[in-house]
Amino acid sequence: MKQVNLPDYDGIHAAMTRDLAGEWARIAREEFEWFKEWDTTLDESNAPFYQWFVGAKSILYITRSTGI
Repeated sequence: MKQVNLPDYDGIHAAMTRDLAGEWARIAREEFEWFKEWDTTLDESNAPFYQWFVGAKSILYITRSTGI
């Protein structure tokens, strides 16, 4: 398994502990493209069946090596 280098692990952990949904929303905005942004980052109304990024429409790129 490849090790991930997180130079600011303590900072990331603190941010996630303070506001888990808010931090994931920030990451999602920065790292992914969206057709439509979500209405709710985390819907906890039907716990333990949580829903993330409710109402969002994302742009997914699927790539694969065909070896051709």
